[in-house]
Amino acid sequence: AVPAIRGLAAGAPAPAPSPVVLRVVLEPGDFEISNQKTLAVVKGYTGRMKVQVWNFGDTAKTGTVEVAGAALAGLPAEPIALGPRGSPPAEFECVLGPEDRSDRSNQISSTLVLWFAGNGERSSRLSMPLLFERRFLDTCDRADLSWRDPALWRRNSSATRDAVVFDGAEQALRFDGEWDDASIDRWMYPELPLATPSNAIASLAGARRFAFEVKSVQDKVENDFKVANVMLVFDDGTASDIYLWFAPPTGQWEKRYAEIPEDIDLGRVRAIRHGANPMGQRCTLWLRNLEILKPAPESCGIEDEKAE
Repeated sequence: AVPAIRGLAAGAPAPAPSPVVLRVVLEPGDFEISNQKTLAVVKGYTGRMKVQVWNFGDTAKTGTVEVAGAALAGLPAEPIALGPRGSPPAEFECVLGPEDRSDRSNQISSTLVLWFAGNGERSSRLSMPLLFERRFLDTCDRADLSWRDPALWRRNSSATRDAVVFDGAEQALRFDGEWDDASIDRWMYPELPLATPSNAIASLAGARRFAFEVKSVQDKVENDFKVANVMLVFDDGTASDIYLWFAPPTGQWEKRYAEIPEDIDLGRVRAIRHGANPMGQRCTLWLRNLEILKPAPESCGIEDEKAE
């Protein structure tokens, strides 16, 4: 049986929201914000952060910061006192890690949830989705996509002239684009079908990341881009493609990851598109070592307390 939901009596005023607000300040070297600012990637086994507790009410508050979804060392167990509006926040230096840090743990993702409880009320919750990158990379299964053959890639760009070739000197795929009209949106996203003998759709099942190396050059010194993405193209023929953001390529070979949301039906993905929107009118992108990464079915035995 579903229990009845207790509501407010007729005419009763709704309770005022708590004036206490929590904020986190992440150590830049320990975190990377990904998926268009929807995911905090913990780059090491742990990550340093500050937790700030602000009181925007007119009266002082006393209570504790409650935590769920992750371990957060550095928060006091005893109640903290918050001055009224205009007072500085309570601030704590903390170290974030997974809830289960045992050597058999396979926890690679979670959602950190924080709230303030005191004076008979609870603040709004701060929720931050997490990926524990080092744990994931230590244990994940890797599968190479057959990316090397340019004949497998469908040319797909707004360029006046474009090409997809294999660059033997770089041992990489090369995407070239040139635009005569500087007023149009410049983009290049060659498409790799997955329904081939070497790239079966089933191979994406359970994938959490695309991993690859990229570099670029343009006809402008800044070599800058509006955006760079891996796109998931679905089999229903609708404009429901999903864009997986990654940091745009530079003039040097660099490793990149594109995060795949857990709620995606990867069995419906018929192709991926890989590329960027350059700011210049001539652009070359190089791509190599394109892999999909999946969580291992069992932990490979991460050592406990691998904190940095």
